[in-house]
Amino acid sequence: MSQLKRSIFILSGVLIYGTIGFTIFENIPPLKALFWTVMTISTVGYYGDVAPVTNGGLIVASTSVITGLGALLYFVQTVFAGPLMEMKLKEVFGMGVEIKKDITNHTVVCGYGDIGESVAEELDAIKKKFIIVEKNPERIKAIDGMEFKYFRGAMQGDASNEDVLKKLYIEKAKNLILTSKDDANNVFITLTAKSMNRKLRVVTTASEAGAIKKLYSAGADLVISSPEIGGTLLANASIRPSIVQFLQDAMTATEVGEVGVDTATIPAGSKFIGTTIGTCECKEITGALFVGIGRDNNVIPNPPNDFKIAEGDEVIVLGRKEEIKRAKELFSG
Repeated sequence: MSQLKRSIFILSGVLIYGTIGFTIFENIPPLKALFWTVMTISTVGYYGDVAPVTNGGLIVASTSVITGLGALLYFVQTVFAGPLMEMKLKEVFGMGVEIKKDITNHTVVCGYGDIGESVAEELDAIKKKFIIVEKNPERIKAIDGMEFKYFRGAMQGDASNEDVLKKLYIEKAKNLILTSKDDANNVFITLTAKSMNRKLRVVTTASEAGAIKKLYSAGADLVISSPEIGGTLLANASIRPSIVQFLQDAMTATEVGEVGVDTATIPAGSKFIGTTIGTCECKEITGALFVGIGRDNNVIPNPPNDFKIAEGDEVIVLGRKEEIKRAKELFSG
């Protein structure tokens, strides 16, 4: 039984008790007895000289005011004070947005700074459900104003704490993205999360080159060195701007460019298992280009025509949105 139903049940019980008691002992009409009961439990009192005169009526009044006042306060707290207090606490301290217990196969984003916000926007654009954990209460409050369709909740806390990871349902999560610049903390979070969910895919940033090896040793599946990638893109953008623009558009799911890159996983029983790249006719059927295969955490770019497709392969395709959609349906069907 919910708190609201419980409070209504208790309050109704006290009203019925008082009404019946006053009717019997004071020999007054039920409506008047109900009025007396309401006046009693609200501590307003009676009008003029009107008051219980029998011993039974006095006992009913005494017990009603004790139990009724408690029931009334419980009802007010449940219906009004509780929700208002919770809203105020969230407003002041940034407690977060409730995470549903039935969530599964979600992505956990650790940190909601500049990088975390971009990660959230991209996940929402590619229609992947995600939740956010952030230490800073001010950043947690900023999340409330964002209109993410696939956002499933947020909480304030330290992801290096195992209890926090449990509240994020890390054991049921599919991905963990670490956006912090604190490499040591990212290593510890990776170790803790992987110990709780061996199948979890961990993608993390690294602010120093020396931390990359440590993050991989901790169990990270992919480490993105922000300074290295940023430097490489800046250098190439000054020399080969068209290539960098193309890659940026292709990697972004939001409405930036017409061309994109995506993957389709070959399921068990697929008609493509055992067939070669040259016979799948991806370009002819869908219009998308077959540009690579992801297998065993490795990428094989531009595989030869005699390369055989296997179950679990991730087919990497390049094309316009409608072409990519057709390719994903073709290979995943």
